[in-house]
Amino acid sequence: VVQALNLMAVLNPNIRHVAIDGALFQEEVTIRQVMSVPSIYLNGELFGQGRMGEEEIVAKLDTGASARDAEKLSAKDAFDVLVVGGGPAGAAAAIYAARKGIRTGVAAERFGGQVLDTMAIENFISVNETEGPKLARALENHVREYDVDIMNLQRAAQLIPASSEGGLHEIKLENGGSLKAKTLILATGARWREMNVPGEQEYRGRGVAYCPHCDGPLFKGK
Repeated sequence: VVQALNLMAVLNPNIRHVAIDGALFQEEVTIRQVMSVPSIYLNGELFGQGRMGEEEIVAKLDTGASARDAEKLSAKDAFDVLVVGGGPAGAAAAIYAARKGIRTGVAAERFGGQVLDTMAIENFISVNETEGPKLARALENHVREYDVDIMNLQRAAQLIPASSEGGLHEIKLENGGSLKAKTLILATGARWREMNVPGEQEYRGRGVAYCPHCDGPLFKGK
């Protein structure tokens, strides 16, 4: 997030970005009631929390982007294979499908998946050590070597199976768009382990945290 905002400030003189280290400026954390990082404020109002890249920040600023995306996605021809999920499994599935010369698409909330949030990776066979964002970039670059339609920032909301054998399956997206395919591969991956206690979802990012080395300093001495 910091790098994305720095880049936006460099490219656009109308944007000014101030980064505050919550561990060093506890008073600022208390005043703003910050309970997770990164927390982004736009003109004093909370704009977003959690990991976001340039693409996600710009899409959030452009309030009409979601509707335009939905229209474009719904107009796409049906895929032979549609992969839902853009982590390592989804990337591998897309490459294998595309190498067979069939029409392949990938719909991903964040291409790279949870790997993006993992800094030290030491159990990926043949690679002694790497970082999550670096591995995610490599995965995407590999997929783009083939004729694969990558649709990023798209969260699937509903699966409607084909009504008859040989028909088209449909994936409804959160933005209102939909995608159709002869075959679906669901590679929705992993998420942070949850305790399923009352209030956990409502207070995510506001007291419920999953990253001690990111959010822990905010609660120093408390």
